[in-house]
Amino acid sequence: MRLLISGVTGAAGSHIFRDAVLDPNITKITTLTRRPLPNWLEDGLPESGLRKMESIVLEDFMNYAPSIHQQLSSHDACIWAIGASSIGKSEKDYTTITYDYIVRIVAALESSAHQRDAPMKFVLISGSGAELGPEGQAPKKMFGRIKRQAEQYLLGLPIGSKIDAIIIRPGYFFPTYHSYIRPTRPLLSRMAHVVLKPILANFLVSQWTLIEDLSHFTIEAARGYWGQDRREVDNMPMKKLLAAQLHLSTSLPHPNPSVNLVSQGTMCVTRL
Repeated sequence: MRLLISGVTGAAGSHIFRDAVLDPNITKITTLTRRPLPNWLEDGLPESGLRKMESIVLEDFMNYAPSIHQQLSSHDACIWAIGASSIGKSEKDYTTITYDYIVRIVAALESSAHQRDAPMKFVLISGSGAELGPEGQAPKKMFGRIKRQAEQYLLGLPIGSKIDAIIIRPGYFFPTYHSYIRPTRPLLSRMAHVVLKPILANFLVSQWTLIEDLSHFTIEAARGYWGQDRREVDNMPMKKLLAAQLHLSTSLPHPNPSVNLVSQGTMCVTRL
């Protein structure tokens, strides 16, 4: 699989990037960034995995030069992990990051749709709070409302776009790889996590997502593993799908006994 990833310097994107580099079935990784990748992102990764990586450095995620369109078209899937807290941001600024950036990358991908034989998987890491209410009501908070707008845009793309969107809504997650914690989470978040982790992991499981699970599920979604009927996946359904996959991989032996679905990634399914 040839994979396009954005947001690799964030908590979710960095772990997805790491797992993608380590995955032998991913043959090409292209990162979309605003600046060259920092050294901490490549910590501990094998040179053989890093050789399949290249970066497209953009000055502005609102502007994709025509020369880049061809480069983008050569991928099988895109994982969009750009995200930002809505705290302290105006609605205009938050809309630009959360919705407008997606519209612009889709426009760039659509321009070369005729060159793709199969639809490109576009996996959006959204968040809990963007889903509709029990009676179909739209989210009221700015965070959920604008994320929902981005989701609906992707889910409403026409067949001619050759983009097959999948929405993932994780709960609270926190980086675990030691080199990624400080660069992706400020001091106050790290301090709060010490308090939150045991509460969420033991009493509020529906709002807690292991970042290893999120990374594994996202990459499998990019592969098309979860099928065509799952275009929106909330946190608890994600946990159940991963648990079912884990059960399948341990009950059905692979032709090569040393390989199974779990050993190909870093899945660590939380207790349901």
